[in-house]
Amino acid sequence: MRKVATLGLTLLAAFTLTACSSSSSSKSSDSSSNAANSSSKKASKNEITMDKYNSIKLGSMTTGSGGSTEKLVKSMYGKPSSETETDIPGSNEKSKSYTWSNVGSSLAGATVTTEFINGKAIGKGYADFGKSTKISLGTYDTLQTGTSFKAVKQQLGVPLTESIVGVTGITSAQTLTYTSKDGKDSLMLMFTNNKLTSKTKTSI
Repeated sequence: MRKVATLGLTLLAAFTLTACSSSSSSKSSDSSSNAANSSSKKASKNEITMDKYNSIKLGSMTTGSGGSTEKLVKSMYGKPSSETETDIPGSNEKSKSYTWSNVGSSLAGATVTTEFINGKAIGKGYADFGKSTKISLGTYDTLQTGTSFKAVKQQLGVPLTESIVGVTGITSAQTLTYTSKDGKDSLMLMFTNNKLTSKTKTSI
């Protein structure tokens, strides 16, 4: 369970770091729209869609067994925009995390991250700074521990960030973050095996 928490936090930290790059890349894409249009056919081949994101299988957090291969993910997503290697505390293993921003309309405004051990996917997530839903504190307060990950997403809408680590039904952890409607609070929801276990409200 410690590895679940460690890797979940690793992904969450990676998403936080993409906030600035996502904003700056959006500005740079506006200033270079002509170049982007001229290469649109090439870009669309590896355009990341929600369907592609959902198709990535996650494996064991200790071995990566059962997860989609790094080669497969890169063939689907294209060349990543950034790469991070992280030592896992209490282990000799290292994880690699890649981030992409070449997203399609279903993920417009987002950056996508996938984490690997031994060349197999163990975690994935996205930071959606374009479409994320802001929620009221009243709605946040009504969320009950034990509520399913799917039900929370259906109720609240598109999160600011999402991270999923591990194999569903065996050992997995999920994290969703939202922003309050007044923009003053960051609202983090943490799940274990797809059940809500804790909520954290932090002033921005």
